[in-house]
Amino acid sequence: MARPKHTNPENFTSGEISHGTGISMRNLQVIRDNGLAPEANQWMPDNLYDLTGLVHFALIGAFLGAGLPLLHAAKMSQEMRWMHYDFGFGYMSGLRNFSHDEIKKLDVWTPGAGNYEFEFWLHHALKSQGIQSYSGFNAWDYDKVLLIADGALVSIDLHNQKHKMNMVWGKNTVPFGPDPFCRILPKNDPSNKLIQPVIDDPRINMDTGEFSLDVINEYRDAIYNSTSLLRINMSLATRKCADRIHDLRMNKGGTIFQS
Repeated sequence: MARPKHTNPENFTSGEISHGTGISMRNLQVIRDNGLAPEANQWMPDNLYDLTGLVHFALIGAFLGAGLPLLHAAKMSQEMRWMHYDFGFGYMSGLRNFSHDEIKKLDVWTPGAGNYEFEFWLHHALKSQGIQSYSGFNAWDYDKVLLIADGALVSIDLHNQKHKMNMVWGKNTVPFGPDPFCRILPKNDPSNKLIQPVIDDPRINMDTGEFSLDVINEYRDAIYNSTSLLRINMSLATRKCADRIHDLRMNKGGTIFQS
């Protein structure tokens, strides 16, 4: 694979994205052709993606690996990005929650000027300095996971949520648990929309904040009473993608490291 043709280590070529996610170059093009790729930054050339784009594709790769059709996987990742106020690398990977005590043990180099994402350079330090507490193959507490009940109702949950606080559902307070995300529509659905985000459910009124309890109960009941339950660790998938690209750059001499 060719050396990355860019100078910002926090940007990624299509080849790197393909390597990190396992999505073929052909399928990356299909995703772009269907308008489901990350929205391009006006200052970046085509086929070059920032850290948010890496997360976007990492989720598509994880959904594909779990057996979802390509366009459904891409649409779900796009909706996930639109839904989250913070869809950044640090947040979605869980690296933002990495132990401060462990960070103190590291020599985390960061650029001397300009904008940069600290968690990207933290990840580089973790990978290059051999910290035993870091493993891209292990699930972490509070990893963000996706739950798909019987191939239809999709919710977001946290791995090993230790503090069982209540959560807000519209104007209601409910026990913490899976948070409704979307409904996967049948292939022959006349809308051709692939998924129905929960915010488009007629029982949800975003303007008034009136969220029917029937909605969250339906999604949670679907999980608890499912015949099949698909569980995808989105944070772990993001870390694995970053690990693969890091290793590729180590081996190929890409533009990730400080001078």
